Amino acid sequence: MSRIVIREAQRGELALAAEHYLGMRRELGWPDGELDPQFVSLFAVTYLESAATGDSRYFVAEVDSKIVGSAVALRRHTMSERYLKSLPAGYIANVYVDPTYRHRGAARALTAAAIDWLRSLGCSVVRLQASQFGRPLYESMGFVTTGEMELRL
Repeated sequence: MSRIVIREAQRGELALAAEHYLGMRRELGWPDGELDPQFVSLFAVTYLESAATGDSRYFVAEVDSKIVGSAVALRRHTMSERYLKSLPAGYIANVYVDPTYRHRGAARALTAAAIDWLRSLGCSVVRLQASQFGRPLYESMGFVTTGEMELRL
Protein backbone atom coordinates (compact mmCIF):
# COMPACT_ATOMS: atom_id res chain seq x y z
CA MET A 1 0.00 0.00 0.00
CA SER A 2 1.19 3.51 -0.76
CA ARG A 3 1.93 5.94 2.04
CA ILE A 4 -0.80 8.35 3.20
CA VAL A 5 0.37 11.98 3.31
CA ILE A 6 -1.62 14.47 5.40
CA ARG A 7 -1.22 18.17 4.71
CA GLU A 8 -3.13 21.43 4.78
CA ALA A 9 -5.48 21.93 1.85
CA GLN A 10 -4.50 24.54 -0.68
CA ARG A 11 -6.94 27.16 -1.95
CA GLY A 12 -7.44 25.36 -5.28
CA GLU A 13 -8.31 22.11 -3.51
CA LEU A 14 -11.30 23.46 -1.59
CA ALA A 15 -13.75 22.55 -4.37
CA LEU A 16 -12.65 18.93 -3.94
CA ALA A 17 -13.09 19.25 -0.16
CA ALA A 18 -16.60 20.56 -0.87
CA GLU A 19 -17.25 17.47 -3.00
CA HIS A 20 -16.04 15.30 -0.10
CA TYR A 21 -18.48 17.12 2.19
CA LEU A 22 -21.25 16.49 -0.32
CA GLY A 23 -20.29 12.80 -0.49
CA MET A 24 -20.43 12.56 3.30
CA ARG A 25 -23.87 14.21 3.37
CA ARG A 26 -25.20 11.84 0.73
CA GLU A 27 -23.89 8.76 2.55
CA LEU A 28 -25.71 9.97 5.66
CA GLY A 29 -28.93 10.48 3.69
CA TRP A 30 -28.96 14.27 4.02
CA PRO A 31 -30.83 15.89 1.11
CA ASP A 32 -28.95 18.04 -1.41
CA GLY A 33 -31.95 20.39 -1.41
CA GLU A 34 -30.75 21.83 1.92
CA LEU A 35 -27.68 23.28 0.19
CA ASP A 36 -27.49 26.67 -1.48
CA PRO A 37 -27.11 26.40 -5.29
CA GLN A 38 -23.76 28.21 -4.92
CA PHE A 39 -22.65 25.67 -2.32
CA VAL A 40 -19.16 24.94 -3.68
CA SER A 41 -18.05 28.57 -3.94
CA LEU A 42 -19.67 29.45 -0.59
CA PHE A 43 -17.91 26.48 1.00
CA ALA A 44 -14.51 27.77 -0.17
CA VAL A 45 -15.20 31.38 0.83
CA THR A 46 -16.44 30.34 4.27
CA TYR A 47 -13.35 28.23 4.91
CA LEU A 48 -10.95 30.91 3.63
CA GLU A 49 -12.54 33.54 5.89
CA SER A 50 -12.23 31.25 8.90
CA ALA A 51 -8.68 30.24 8.02
CA ALA A 52 -7.67 33.90 7.69
CA THR A 53 -8.57 34.46 11.35
CA GLY A 54 -6.59 31.38 12.41
CA ASP A 55 -9.73 29.58 13.56
CA SER A 56 -9.73 26.68 11.12
CA ARG A 57 -7.53 24.44 9.09
CA TYR A 58 -8.60 22.06 6.34
CA PHE A 59 -6.53 18.91 5.91
CA VAL A 60 -6.32 16.57 2.96
CA ALA A 61 -5.10 12.99 2.71
CA GLU A 62 -3.05 12.08 -0.35
CA VAL A 63 -2.10 8.69 -1.71
CA ASP A 64 0.24 8.68 -4.72
CA SER A 65 -0.37 12.44 -5.19
CA LYS A 66 -4.16 11.89 -5.34
CA ILE A 67 -6.37 13.56 -2.72
CA VAL A 68 -8.47 10.76 -1.24
CA GLY A 69 -9.90 12.40 1.88
CA SER A 70 -10.32 15.58 3.86
CA ALA A 71 -11.30 16.97 7.26
CA VAL A 72 -11.59 20.36 8.93
CA ALA A 73 -10.50 21.43 12.42
CA LEU A 74 -12.18 24.45 13.95
CA ARG A 75 -11.39 26.55 17.00
CA ARG A 76 -14.79 27.10 18.65
CA HIS A 77 -15.60 30.48 20.13
CA THR A 78 -18.05 30.91 22.97
CA MET A 79 -19.36 33.99 24.70
CA SER A 80 -18.03 32.79 28.05
CA GLU A 81 -14.44 32.23 26.96
CA ARG A 82 -13.52 35.77 27.98
CA TYR A 83 -14.43 35.27 31.63
CA LEU A 84 -14.06 31.52 32.22
CA LYS A 85 -10.65 30.11 33.04
CA SER A 86 -11.21 27.08 30.83
CA LEU A 87 -9.11 26.61 27.73
CA PRO A 88 -10.64 26.91 24.26
CA ALA A 89 -12.51 24.05 22.62
CA GLY A 90 -11.95 22.54 19.20
CA TYR A 91 -14.24 20.85 16.75
CA ILE A 92 -13.58 18.37 13.95
CA ALA A 93 -15.97 18.14 11.02
CA ASN A 94 -16.38 16.95 7.46
CA VAL A 95 -14.14 13.88 7.82
CA TYR A 96 -14.49 12.00 4.56
CA VAL A 97 -12.43 9.42 2.69
CA ASP A 98 -13.13 8.16 -0.83
CA PRO A 99 -14.71 4.70 -0.48
CA THR A 100 -11.92 3.10 -2.55
CA TYR A 101 -9.35 4.22 0.05
CA ARG A 102 -11.22 3.44 3.27
CA HIS A 103 -9.90 1.18 6.03
CA ARG A 104 -6.29 2.10 5.21
CA GLY A 105 -5.77 4.70 7.94
CA ALA A 106 -6.62 7.93 6.12
CA ALA A 107 -9.53 8.93 8.38
CA ARG A 108 -7.44 8.20 11.48
CA ALA A 109 -4.53 10.22 10.10
CA LEU A 110 -6.80 13.15 9.16
CA THR A 111 -8.40 13.12 12.62
CA ALA A 112 -5.00 12.91 14.33
CA ALA A 113 -3.71 15.87 12.30
CA ALA A 114 -6.80 17.88 13.26
CA ILE A 115 -6.33 16.98 16.94
CA ASP A 116 -2.65 17.94 16.83
CA TRP A 117 -3.46 21.31 15.29
CA LEU A 118 -6.20 22.01 17.85
CA ARG A 119 -3.82 21.00 20.65
CA SER A 120 -1.26 23.49 19.28
CA LEU A 121 -3.90 26.23 19.73
CA GLY A 122 -4.29 25.29 23.38
CA CYS A 123 -7.68 23.58 23.05
CA SER A 124 -8.62 21.59 26.12
CA VAL A 125 -11.31 19.48 24.47
CA VAL A 126 -12.13 18.37 20.94
CA ARG A 127 -15.67 17.55 19.91
CA LEU A 128 -17.25 16.05 16.81
CA GLN A 129 -20.48 14.48 15.65
CA ALA A 130 -19.92 10.86 14.74
CA SER A 131 -21.99 8.93 12.26
CA GLN A 132 -22.55 5.24 12.84
CA PHE A 133 -19.72 4.66 10.33
CA GLY A 134 -17.18 6.83 12.14
CA ARG A 135 -18.06 6.07 15.76
CA PRO A 136 -15.79 2.99 16.11
CA LEU A 137 -12.79 4.93 14.78
CA TYR A 138 -13.35 7.89 17.11
CA GLU A 139 -13.92 5.66 20.11
CA SER A 140 -10.65 3.86 19.35
CA MET A 141 -8.93 7.27 19.42
CA GLY A 142 -10.31 8.06 22.89
CA PHE A 143 -13.45 10.06 22.07
CA VAL A 144 -16.35 9.45 24.45
CA THR A 145 -20.06 10.00 23.96
CA THR A 146 -21.41 13.06 25.74
CA GLY A 147 -24.93 14.19 26.49
CA GLU A 148 -25.40 16.88 23.86
CA MET A 149 -29.04 17.42 22.95
CA GLU A 150 -30.73 19.24 20.10
CA LEU A 151 -34.03 21.03 19.57
CA ARG A 152 -34.96 21.78 15.96
CA LEU A 153 -36.95 24.98 15.52
